Amino acid sequence: MYRLIRDLLFLLPPEQAHYLTLTIASLLVKIGILRRKEELNRWVEVGGMRFPNRVGIGAGLDKNGEFLEVWRSIGAGFIEVGTVTPRPQEGNPKPRLFRLTKDYAILNRMGFNNKGAEYVYRRLAEFRDKGYDDFVVGVSIGKNKDTPNNLAHKDYEFLAEKMREVASFLVVNVSSPNTEGLRDLQAKESLKTILTSVKEKASEIPLWIKISPDEYRRVFEFLPELYQQGLFQFVVLTNTTVRKDILKHSREQAERYGRGGISGKPLFPMVLSIIKEFREKVSEEIPVVGVGGIFSCDDAKKMYQAGANLIEVFTGLVYKGNSLIEELVRCE
Repeated sequence: MYRLIRDLLFLLPPEQAHYLTLTIASLLVKIGILRRKEELNRWVEVGGMRFPNRVGIGAGLDKNGEFLEVWRSIGAGFIEVGTVTPRPQEGNPKPRLFRLTKDYAILNRMGFNNKGAEYVYRRLAEFRDKGYDDFVVGVSIGKNKDTPNNLAHKDYEFLAEKMREVASFLVVNVSSPNTEGLRDLQAKESLKTILTSVKEKASEIPLWIKISPDEYRRVFEFLPELYQQGLFQFVVLTNTTVRKDILKHSREQAERYGRGGISGKPLFPMVLSIIKEFREKVSEEIPVVGVGGIFSCDDAKKMYQAGANLIEVFTGLVYKGNSLIEELVRCE
């Protein structure tokens, strides 16, 4: 059924199709057609946190926390809202989101488009006040594009203080390829400054770090030290990649679209290898959230076997629909 709906949605521009899909899903939640199945609550404890299940929604699918009841209703255990910046920003010029259907992939250069910290805070506060205890909401935080890197820690600090009342965890995003110079903040001293600033404002909130798949080894060198210093609790492996050579069928198409991060099936082998390397050479202790190209139960099992404690989905939902969440949650 979803395949037919998807083919119709794919006639629309990607951003328009995404918003329309979630608007319809939100309506289905309100009238009771789409509702959470109790059997999808399979509580797990990871890194001192409790999750209804191991399957989460990756950052970017709900930039502003406007569809939290949808994600809860389809059975996900948690979400990264955002990425959120202190002030609202439009992001990069359109078009900035492209389907690479032959590879079951997406190329995006969104650029942290969001309605800003104040708006997202209100949306998360409204959801919190409904009293749901079977869905964990985290916030991915980033700097505004016009904030210079030497002052970036101020943006992250502001967001930590703002979101600590409504978020169960925060994700420091310094790995998106779509904000100029952002990945430079993955350098040891820059990242340590940001994490220290965030911890000073929200010491009680678990802190996650999201790593680039293109520059991960230099970060791996010092992650255990920062972890032992208590500056973060989870690592998210990984963000999108700028490597177009991972595409088997859509490389020329992607080259025409230009710059951006690639997600989806082609990223899966890359992420799997990175997680294995992390477990073998960096840490057996640090909790890992595996994200990148998960489209099936078999993919999820391979992620867990490689060393992921939790997983997140993004592009798989675009191509397979909400039934993917239930499939992954039931996958043991």
